[in-house]
Amino acid sequence: MTSLNETASGPAGRNRFRRLRWAILTVGILAILAFAASSGYDGWRAYQNALTNTGHEIDNESKTLAEQTAWAFQTVDLLLEDTARWYRTDGFSLAPERIDEACNAIAPSAGNLVISTFRIVHISRRSGMER
Repeated sequence: MTSLNETASGPAGRNRFRRLRWAILTVGILAILAFAASSGYDGWRAYQNALTNTGHEIDNESKTLAEQTAWAFQTVDLLLEDTARWYRTDGFSLAPERIDEACNAIAPSAGNLVISTFRIVHISRRSGMER
């Protein structure tokens, strides 16, 4: 009978030890590669999610800016239409020195948005001369 020490120290024992060492090394390398692949995939997925979320944010911001711009243009249009209507009905008969006074009296009723958007509104004739 051979003892345990003799079997482990012999050529068969050394081969078994080498195979075990290579098996452990291979399993360790595979585990490290699996972790690296998993981390790479997670990073790629996070990047794709960030791109998608950024695209949604840009879309939302552009829609908001488009709505605000449209609203500002509608406000300008409304102010110009009201001014033209007022001038045709009431303002045309006023003396030139009273037009500024009348416009200042009308402006507070237009609301804060119109006041903050427009500092001065000039009424001019077709020839370009200021009324």
